[in-house]
Amino acid sequence: MSVATLNVEQSELMSAVTLVREAVQLKALQDSLKYNFLVKQLATPFSQKVLIWVQALTQCTTLIQPCHDELVKTIYTLVLPPNQQVYETYCTLLLHLVTSNTIYTHGIVTALFSRILPQNVEVFPIITKAIETLITLVPLSTRIIPQIFTDMIPNRWRQVPEFTTYISFFLTSVPQIPEVARLALIATIERTVLFDSELQKSNDLFAMEENDTSVMLASLIKFVLGWIRDIPQSLEGAFYEAFDNYIVRTKYLTHTPVLYFIYNSTEERANLFAGFLSARSSTEGISELYRALFICHLGGFVSNSALVNSVVTLEMMNRIGRIFERENNVMLKILLCQQFVRIFNRKHEELLVGTNVAQLFGNGQIVRKMIVDKSNPIGNCSQKTMRMFVQICKEKGLVDIEQVLAENVLAEEPVFVSCPLCTYDPYDLPSEFRGLAGELVSKNEEVIEEVKMKNDSVTNNSWDFSL
Repeated sequence: MSVATLNVEQSELMSAVTLVREAVQLKALQDSLKYNFLVKQLATPFSQKVLIWVQALTQCTTLIQPCHDELVKTIYTLVLPPNQQVYETYCTLLLHLVTSNTIYTHGIVTALFSRILPQNVEVFPIITKAIETLITLVPLSTRIIPQIFTDMIPNRWRQVPEFTTYISFFLTSVPQIPEVARLALIATIERTVLFDSELQKSNDLFAMEENDTSVMLASLIKFVLGWIRDIPQSLEGAFYEAFDNYIVRTKYLTHTPVLYFIYNSTEERANLFAGFLSARSSTEGISELYRALFICHLGGFVSNSALVNSVVTLEMMNRIGRIFERENNVMLKILLCQQFVRIFNRKHEELLVGTNVAQLFGNGQIVRKMIVDKSNPIGNCSQKTMRMFVQICKEKGLVDIEQVLAENVLAEEPVFVSCPLCTYDPYDLPSEFRGLAGELVSKNEEVIEEVKMKNDSVTNNSWDFSL
């Protein structure tokens, strides 16, 4: 840059500083002519002139008062190109403004957060540095930043890239406030659940496999799978919190549970998750519907995850049995039996080799109690699952269910009810994710054709096994 050009720019800046000072001072004296001119100039499409106005304002921030609210709002909403020099100049203005008066903290944080957009990725390091500096200048800003983050999350109708860019930024860029990363993770699960539930409704209404919701959901799932295995331990609590608040409050999710399945990609994580689900399944302080969904997730996860070893699997079956024995709600008892049987069907080979699971089938043990319970699991659970269970038990010499039924006269008439959740397996992964899950999926597929059914297994039983 030539000396002449530099002198011209310096002269323009000095003139701009003079006008800004006069504008803000006269505005305080009720003379708005130059003030209105300044606001109008800042609102014009970005140019080198606008940048000079920003530089001039930086030198006059101590003069800005509450009566200059229109000017301040215009500063917050300046339309800027994603240029590093421009953003460095702009962020310098914002930091000078908050230094002059901390009442601008909320507006400045909002202005910075509103610029977390896909087209501004190039200037994210500058925005990050500005946020860090602001927190240093105004330590109490850490109290309002989490709420501003939540308020600024792109809504459901915005494009998915806007949402994912915003979330990605806050997962890592504000380490001084761990709460923000926690909220970012929870917001991601919430949005995924929203799209997943909408997808089920749209498919039910229109019998469509491909629609805008399915495309957005696929994009969001792909985004989360890119980092879900690597979230730090400090965020694990948020992952469980999101499950409590969103996953288990929504029926028939088909895609969101994939995130939890992939996240639990180590034996330690898988066992902890199974323990979490079993604890929630027995919690009496939550609604029966939520407990029912926890039970479905427990059975689905343990049966499908290859990382839940045989010892832990047996412990989960024992826990299900103990919950079953003290449960009074018929529907929950049916669901508990459904999950118990689902787990056994999928993992019976490894259970019979590596554990003493056979003891559960002895006289007075949980399997026999389930068979003759008045909730009628044999008649009310998924008939496909029960047929397989009956045949495995007979072939492995564990128990002859038909004989047990014949030998035990129920004290009360068995109930016959519809249990739609019995067919719900949250971790029966959609085909597009099976390759990604790979060895995480249990290999003992519950394919009824693998077990040859004998005619007398059905015809000689007075209980209804029909589909």
